Amino acid sequence: MSKHKSRSSSKNYRTEEFVMFILRAEVGIQEAATLVPAIRDGDVTNALNRLLRWLETHPVLPQIPGGEVKDGTLTIDAGKVNPSDLIAAQIVNNWYLAMEEYGERSNSDLAGCVRVILDSVRTWTRGPKSRGYLAYAAAFLKKGGVEMKRVPSDEHGKPVADSTAALPEPPPALDDLSLEDLTARWIEQPNAEDLFDAFLHRALYYLVSGRGEELIAHLTPLVTQAKNDTQRARTLWVLGRAHLQLEHGLAAVDALRRAVNLEARFIEAWLALAEAYQAIGSQRAAAHAWEQARALDRKRVEIYPRLAATYRALGDVASEIATWERFVATAGRSIFAGYGLAQAYRRVKRDADAARELARVRKMEPAARGAAPADWAVWLRMQIEAGCIQQTAPILERAQRRAPEANWFIPLIALAAAEMRGDPNATRVALDEIASQNQPWDAPRREIEPILREILAPTSRLRKPLRADTPIEPTIELSPRKVKSVDARTLERLEEITQEGFAFIQRGDYAAAERAFRRVLASVEGDAAVYGLGIVCAMTNRTEEAFHRFSRAVEICDEDTDYWFNLGMAAEHTWRVNRALQALERCLELGLKERDLNREVEEHIRVLRQGIAELQKEWGRQLSREEMIRHEDLFARGVAAMEQGERTRAIELFREAVTVNERHHQSWGNLGACLLQRGELDEGEQALCRALAIKPDYEFAQFNLKSLAQVKASGTASQLPMLISNKPTSKQPGLRFRA
Repeated sequence: MSKHKSRSSSKNYRTEEFVMFILRAEVGIQEAATLVPAIRDGDVTNALNRLLRWLETHPVLPQIPGGEVKDGTLTIDAGKVNPSDLIAAQIVNNWYLAMEEYGERSNSDLAGCVRVILDSVRTWTRGPKSRGYLAYAAAFLKKGGVEMKRVPSDEHGKPVADSTAALPEPPPALDDLSLEDLTARWIEQPNAEDLFDAFLHRALYYLVSGRGEELIAHLTPLVTQAKNDTQRARTLWVLGRAHLQLEHGLAAVDALRRAVNLEARFIEAWLALAEAYQAIGSQRAAAHAWEQARALDRKRVEIYPRLAATYRALGDVASEIATWERFVATAGRSIFAGYGLAQAYRRVKRDADAARELARVRKMEPAARGAAPADWAVWLRMQIEAGCIQQTAPILERAQRRAPEANWFIPLIALAAAEMRGDPNATRVALDEIASQNQPWDAPRREIEPILREILAPTSRLRKPLRADTPIEPTIELSPRKVKSVDARTLERLEEITQEGFAFIQRGDYAAAERAFRRVLASVEGDAAVYGLGIVCAMTNRTEEAFHRFSRAVEICDEDTDYWFNLGMAAEHTWRVNRALQALERCLELGLKERDLNREVEEHIRVLRQGIAELQKEWGRQLSREEMIRHEDLFARGVAAMEQGERTRAIELFREAVTVNERHHQSWGNLGACLLQRGELDEGEQALCRALAIKPDYEFAQFNLKSLAQVKASGTASQLPMLISNKPTSKQPGLRFRA
């Protein structure tokens, strides 16, 4: 009846032209849910996805049997009908009615209407058995005067005339009950598995909703009330995950160990136990838990990279490589697995094996449907390294078009690709797509962001929303310098190795570049090798080390504008604002060749000076540049020590920092956090109070003081959370590292 057209991704279907078709489809969904009360949001999602696939590949609407029509009356056998078929059939029937009144629409336009409804379903769905969307849609239609009711009928299926008697309301669905109600029913009927399953799903919803403390209080006394080991193990599993979410590492380990002792084949508990061991720093025990989970299900591919990373942290290179090899054998089409194996080979200098594995992986492309986020991220990394970034756009667009409900992470990958291509229009489209996305409840965006940060960080120029807390080290242009003061033969060889190091950087092989520069530095401390190693550190997110390398480079050769420029960037990225200002002023003094860059540096200096003046005003005192440089260096080194777990060293640095500038609230806040972590609660509390006295709305101090109060009230030995207050002190206009 309607002609098929290709999908138009830019058309707005929330307009008057299509709104009645969207409403008619939602009416059909509510009709199906009224006829079969057991229908859930998941059935709606399945029906819409099946209908969408049909509309994208067929020129006519489908003919779906939803029941038997006799004498104008539709009869539904609720025990036999497929819920998805019934929903799709009711939607199609309502579309025919809409077309009679408003005219025909193409299948591509109807597919656009289905996508609008799918967005609403994802927004309101709260779990696999949820009726959140159905309840929302029913309330919305009721406001518009449309309400579905079941009414009595005679033996022929006709409504009873003049009947005021309505059918009784069905009992509330289990997933509509509160956790307290489900708990009460489960305790009354301990052998009713459907009640326990509903109770477990509701508890998991509390967990993903961030209600961990409430969940712990509710579940702790229930563990002993479970009637069998399976129920007790699953209750302990949720309890352990709640403790883990709140960073109660020891409590999480205790609950999860009890869970696996009760049910040794409970793979989800083993996975959570491995995370809990990692949270308390017990890597060897974590590796054992990962191995137990892998033994239970060798096809759970998400286990392998976590296990490999654990072995790497332990320094067990052989086990790490063996894990990657098992991963490749299990998921041979995984680009991520092959790339990870190649990198592991490269770290132990098995260059031939690494080259062979990379050659195999470079021939692969992620499947348009079902490819993991990590596969896409690694694929993009290799496209960047191969200089094929311009060819990524059509592939990403095709993948998202093929399965938008599955490839929800593609806009984040597209954003990275657009940033690398320098395509502002594509960047804007990707950001708009991210802003408009409604993520499914079990696939939050936080799953892909760590993968992007880990895999793409050295080459990506990704900005917010992916990495909000630390600056991004961008791409670099290179021009190596010569080493000095060595004999001619050694000089020639060291120059060759230095050139090789910069060539490795241009290919994105930072491990090989670092090896080359360190070979040079083992013989002589040349400015080019020091500078090159600084670039490697910057590109691999070791910005603190990069700062020290660039500082040494300008000590050796203080008349190179590129050295001073990159020193300024590294200084600013490590919160040394005054040192950054000093370095960029030196750049202008030496003279930058590029006129545009000269203007950018001048504007950057203006912003830095303004930020420093505002800080001086906020502190209520004037510090000399030397005092500010010293304070910023102490603060940056203290943050680095915190990140490395060196609390004693961090405490010493922050204590010295507050003696230089006693009005710096972040130094007091970090000092307090470190003291709390070391168990010096009273002194830590005093430092946090000093921070709040300087800045009353300082959320970092408020959070830690609240955590401290909870620990004191409970009398537990749970570890306090430690946040690092490491925000840059001034806005960066966007300058990048260069050579």
